[in-house]
Amino acid sequence: MSFASSEPSLRKGFSQQLSDVVTAPLPLAVDMDGTLIRSDMSIRTLRSVVLPRPWLWAKMLWLEFSGQRPRWKREFGARLAFDPAQLDYNQPFLDWLHEQKQAGREIILATASNEALATKVADHVGIFDSVLGTRDGPNLRQEVKRDALNERYGEGKYAYAGNSAHDFPVWEGAGEVIVVNAPPTVLAQMAHRDPLIFD
Repeated sequence: MSFASSEPSLRKGFSQQLSDVVTAPLPLAVDMDGTLIRSDMSIRTLRSVVLPRPWLWAKMLWLEFSGQRPRWKREFGARLAFDPAQLDYNQPFLDWLHEQKQAGREIILATASNEALATKVADHVGIFDSVLGTRDGPNLRQEVKRDALNERYGEGKYAYAGNSAHDFPVWEGAGEVIVVNAPPTVLAQMAHRDPLIFD
């Protein structure tokens, strides 16, 4: 029995698989505060939960200056009542994220905000495959966020969308850079990475 006639189709199938691997979009990690939404959930928590309750100020300040920001984010964030539908989303960027999701791209919400609050936002938006947020450990921003994404995907094997100087370390570890709602100074410093830019 000859298998010669099947070899071209086998080679074609392998080539197609290789092409799919090469062209598959990188998993996309998206910052929340200032990127997905134009506001900041930590500031919202301070304004809505802490400032109206003066008896909480001392505890918040003690936690902040003793390096326990994740703890006050968790404790006070649990008291924050908000409707995620009423947040100020960056609509052009969000529309693009929906397009990426429809194309089959993995999308992760990666934020320094408390993970429970971020999960509530992610559930409302409905496109995120997973959520990385601050728990009781280190505040998930800058090098901590980069290291978490590197551990999950490998350095250079994910895309990252952010908006501020705090995101520089994460962009350094990313294979693709998306800059959203960023000031001119951030855009200038990231120009060498040829980023995709959203206002």
